[in-house]
Amino acid sequence: MKLTAVAVNGETYNQSLHQKQQYQVIITSPEMCLNHDPFQKALTCPNFAAQIAVVVIDKAHCIQLWGDNFRKDYSLLGALCALVPSYVPFLVTSATLPPLDLTYVCT
Repeated sequence: MKLTAVAVNGETYNQSLHQKQQYQVIITSPEMCLNHDPFQKALTCPNFAAQIAVVVIDKAHCIQLWGDNFRKDYSLLGALCALVPSYVPFLVTSATLPPLDLTYVCT
């Protein structure tokens, strides 16, 4: 598919991410998007956001499995949706998400 990708977390983030604008897939966490001010600023920059093809949220099975206390920022995914253009799709993934848990995650 020739998509460029990068993993972004507190240890790998650097300012050059903003300037290069070469990545279409960014693998990160809700915490990084919502609590890391420089990265959040990049996500809301129209030039940067225009390059994003999809937002992928992993570990969805843990939301139901571990309850409401599991990584509080997962409950704020609606706020994350508001940071990027509305046409950018969100994909919630899990290797082990049974149908009943999927229903819970989607509500």
